Formats: sequence, C-alpha cells, structure tokens
Amino acid sequence: MAFVTSFQNYSQALFACYFGVKLQKEKQTMLAILSVAALMYAYFQACNELDKTEERDGHNKNSFLWFTWFGFFMRLQGLVTLFCGGYEYFSAGYSIEVLSYAIVGVMMFALSFAVLTKSKVGWFAATVFTCNPIFWFFNTVYYVKNKECFK
Repeated sequence: MAFVTSFQNYSQALFACYFGVKLQKEKQTMLAILSVAALMYAYFQACNELDKTEERDGHNKNSFLWFTWFGFFMRLQGLVTLFCGGYEYFSAGYSIEVLSYAIVGVMMFALSFAVLTKSKVGWFAATVFTCNPIFWFFNTVYYVKNKECFK
C-alpha cells in the first residue's frame, strides 16, 4: 500500500510540474504505470541497440548505455504522453490539459532524436525538459565524465 501511495504522489508531482494541474488519481496512476513501463522498455531497447553497435564495430569502446537509454526513454515517454493526451481528449473533450499533453509529448519525442544523434544541445535541452532533478544530476555527471561521446 505504501508503494501505491508513493507512486501516486510521484505521478501527482510529475503532473504538477509538467502541467500545473491536478488530475484524477486514476489518470495519474495510469500515466505513472505507463511511464515506468516506458522506462523499462527503453532500457531493453538501449541494450539491444548497443549490442548491435558493438557487433558492427567489433569493440565496445563507444558503448554508452546511459546515453542510448535516455534517448529511447525520452522517445517512449513522449509517445506515452501523446497517448494520454489522446485518451484525455476522447474521454473529457478539449481542454488546456490536452494541449499541454500534446506539446510535452511532441517535444519529448523530437528531443529524443537529438539525444540519439549525440547532440550536446539536444542532450541538455532534453535533460532540462524532463523537469526531473534526478535526471538533471545524473545527466550532468554523465556529460562531465563522457564528453568524448558528444558531438
């Protein structure tokens, strides 16, 4: 029960940060569960992509898991946000929340391509756009330690 409560608090904080609105608990929980699913799927996509790169190159000198994972996570999170915006549109009609879902989803999806092409500007824009201090910290540390992987 404590996990569900903390999960709902996380999703409520996520919504407050992104949209400045408070949604129903069911919708918050649905988005939080889909976000975690996207996080896990992105990890497996990133590992698969790195395996292909290592096999193609014949070495693992350029294997930066966090970089690839963050890019796929941003892409999937953007799709989840767009899905939730569409769901909200068809269930409740048009509102400012639906527009904000669409904007956030499109921005996250677009920034994922910049991250996966190893763009320094795309990396920092995506990091800031997550509105997540944990990503801000880890992505900054990652940049400092792995500057050679950025263009």
